[in-house]
Amino acid sequence: NEQTIDWDDDRDCWWHEEMEDAEPSCYPVWVAAEDPLFILYT
Repeated sequence: NEQTIDWDDDRDCWWHEEMEDAEPSCYPVWVAAEDPLFILYT
């Protein structure tokens, strides 16, 4: 579409530019079952 957006250089970025520096894989980090970061929302 031809709509304009409110682009803010401090906030917004282009996906393809960000992916140029990204790792091709996301490797797991092992944590304990009681690790506070592992608590699942129930």
